[in-house]
Amino acid sequence: MKNHSELIDLVSQIRKISQQNLPVDTSFIPYDILVFLYKSHATGQSLNLKEFFLLFRYSEMGVRYHLKQLVKDDWVRLAENPADQRSKLMEVTPKFIEQMEKTLSEISLYMEQRALLNGS
Repeated sequence: MKNHSELIDLVSQIRKISQQNLPVDTSFIPYDILVFLYKSHATGQSLNLKEFFLLFRYSEMGVRYHLKQLVKDDWVRLAENPADQRSKLMEVTPKFIEQMEKTLSEISLYMEQRALLNGS
């Protein structure tokens, strides 16, 4: 039972850190979308809008809504795709990268502190 309560505490702390760093109007966006966008940027992968929707097929309308919010908040930009005129390329903005890196570094620091406390 102790493991379950530790997991709940860990998830709560990560959510708290994320909500402090992410703008209020985008904090409801599922973390898997934010993490996917950041990982794509970190690996230099270009993002085709059509492929993005296929990855998150479980809720295309929801993903469209979240993407619209990200564009509105200048976290993602859509650009012309020279390889496919019927689709767009997604580009994350420096604002998005800065906020995600801040969030991830604070989560990492929290995890390190937690490991030190558990080790003593």
